[in-house]
Amino acid sequence: MIKASKLCLQVAQTELLKDLDFQLEPGYFYGLMGPNGAGKSTLIRLLAGELQASSGSIQYESKAIQSWSISKLAQKRAVLPQRSDLSFDYTVEEVVALGRNPFSREPNENRLGPQAISECMESLQLTPLQERNYLTLSGGEQQRVHLARIMAQLWHPETHSTPRYLLLDEPATGLDLSHQHQILEQLRKTARANTVVLAALHEPNHVASYTDRLLVLYGGKLVASGQTDEILNDKLFEKYFCIQSETLQTNMQTKNFSFSASSKNSLDQR
Repeated sequence: MIKASKLCLQVAQTELLKDLDFQLEPGYFYGLMGPNGAGKSTLIRLLAGELQASSGSIQYESKAIQSWSISKLAQKRAVLPQRSDLSFDYTVEEVVALGRNPFSREPNENRLGPQAISECMESLQLTPLQERNYLTLSGGEQQRVHLARIMAQLWHPETHSTPRYLLLDEPATGLDLSHQHQILEQLRKTARANTVVLAALHEPNHVASYTDRLLVLYGGKLVASGQTDEILNDKLFEKYFCIQSETLQTNMQTKNFSFSASSKNSLDQR
């Protein structure tokens, strides 16, 4: 479990995140929503250990994030940023294999590594591209390769053996409709394998269809959290996104929304 307590980040005189309290439990796919500049990417970087909080704490499994060694944290936690720049002419398989670097000195990695790489490429339909030069791929294909890389980082032969943590910043960016749904379904399956999956997402219908729980940031504050089907509604969109929505369809599991511009002034969260 990841637990954040009174989490704050201030840069110069600007508070980017203010007194966030929440916990993320393995087995659930968490969506992270908010207007541009609300603090989504900043929060993901804090949870990943890339930034240090001004105050408050982050714990992984009741242990402060600062107490984890880089190598041990990398064996449990993987991160997909908005952009993953790579300028080397590696093959697709070589890029995915980078995800196994934290395990290079572990016993049995010579056996487990190739299995992890193969299964993760297959799960994202990348096997036909495994010998392709990464630099020749489209942006959407490159995004899928990096997703396979971080999934390989967390791959374990016993899927429920230990909690794992997957943090993603707009993972569906640049993907066509088919692959957007493919990776979101894969993330949902990954969550069920004793994993915390937290993904910043912009498309509300993706959030409604795939996530179990939702965190909403606004102005650096956590303004809503809980089960997705209880939080995601027309009032939330109007209050925090300044947009009118209409619930088109509701069933036991998901809602679908249609949107039109609100008459309110546009938000400026930057």
